[in-house]
Amino acid sequence: MSVDEIRAAFQAAETLPPVSGEAAPDADPDAWRGDLNPAAPDDLLARCAAYPLNDYGNGQRLMAHFGENILFVPRLGWYRWAGRVWRSDEDELDVRRDAQQIAARILDEVAHIALEDWEKDALDLFLATQGELAALEKVKDCSDEQAARLAVLRDISSKGAGVRERLNKAKAAHRAHAKNTGNTSKISNML
Repeated sequence: MSVDEIRAAFQAAETLPPVSGEAAPDADPDAWRGDLNPAAPDDLLARCAAYPLNDYGNGQRLMAHFGENILFVPRLGWYRWAGRVWRSDEDELDVRRDAQQIAARILDEVAHIALEDWEKDALDLFLATQGELAALEKVKDCSDEQAARLAVLRDISSKGAGVRERLNKAKAAHRAHAKNTGNTSKISNML
């Protein structure tokens, strides 16, 4: 069977719908070209926030957001789910449009960057004790007990500030990666 025969058979084949069950309206044959995943749910964004900030991670994000509606077949190219059949995307216009949306999705991930349990605890304790630390630092002649408590609170503050700084750096790295992901070379690497 030649490549052209395989291509024709593949385009004509009806397959099961993707998991989302979205189908193109019969009235508009080009409606399938629209955004098949307009808003990402929080659980998906939280999962994607853990992906690496590189081309491989971007490929994982593309598949997480659009994988049920796009398909790459070696020697044939990209295909897009059209509700009833897979349609060829010979010029990669539709799949590139999907890939271009990943930069915005990475920005949406920033709010979902997760801390480890010990980091959450350290940050919560840091925030809860800031008032007490400020009040004890204003005391001019501290008792031994107050001085000991002040030392503990300063240690808590130091650890909490470190966690906050790491979280801010992680968010900044995500934002910078999102900006770079919109570049043509990054989109090509993602695909």
